[in-house]
Amino acid sequence: MQELQATVAATPAEHTLYQSVIPSSSVVYGDAPQPQARRDEKINIEIHASDPAQAELDLRALAMKRKQLLSDADARAARLRQLDRKIVAAYAELQARRRRAANSAVRYKKVSGRGDALGVGRGFARALQHLVLVLWDVMA
Repeated sequence: MQELQATVAATPAEHTLYQSVIPSSSVVYGDAPQPQARRDEKINIEIHASDPAQAELDLRALAMKRKQLLSDADARAARLRQLDRKIVAAYAELQARRRRAANSAVRYKKVSGRGDALGVGRGFARALQHLVLVLWDVMA
């Protein structure tokens, strides 16, 4: 008789739940199916006796995993801040280049005047101006 009790105590207990979808599309769980349910599903759950030592190990593992995930998130946030700073610096450099290009275009116009004053057509003068601006950016 004691062997039978030990065997019953060692096997996990089983519990049956029902998942019911009622007409309002809500899902309800219970020990019996809902009478107004559109659909029922039987769910068998095994209940295991809790081992305090194993539960403590599981909690420690979860705490270590959480700590690692938080550390990874902090590292990603730091990397994103670094990338944001680089983007801001690159944008500032782009704006500075645009200002330098605009200033060089003004200087070029002051020095050379209009294209036809040089004895060439306006299209050629614009192409030459563009070339000077490109060279100015390369040298800057």
